[in-house]
Amino acid sequence: MSEYFDIPFDDGLVVDTEIYTPKPKTFNCHYSNPDSQASLICDTPDFPKSYSKTEYYKTMTSNILRGFHPVRYDDVVDFLGFDDQMWGTRISGDSKFNLEMLKRLGQLIFDLPNLPKHARLVHYYENSTGYSIPQMEVVYDK
Repeated sequence: MSEYFDIPFDDGLVVDTEIYTPKPKTFNCHYSNPDSQASLICDTPDFPKSYSKTEYYKTMTSNILRGFHPVRYDDVVDFLGFDDQMWGTRISGDSKFNLEMLKRLGQLIFDLPNLPKHARLVHYYENSTGYSIPQMEVVYDK
């Protein structure tokens, strides 16, 4: 360990940083189902448990996207055909929604120049209002 930083080092390079694991899918993403809080909606196969120094890991909830990036939010609604309140139920149950679409969704949300290597959606809801605020997570190369 470095004397000045609380960052683990391995041969002078920062080692992989862990990514949390969401709860399993519930197929009932709604505030009335407490098990759906932090549950997986969908992800690309082998979504990593960590990311390396050559990758970025980003997350954003839909309410942040809607509030701070309204044009991008509108682009996402146009792409999906429905708003964020339906992401948990419509995406998880739609057989037409594929992995390329999930990566494209991540690309739109984060305004990336290329598709991310990995993407996943995790369901959250606002405790005070019950509104769904799904979170998109992506891992992509620097």
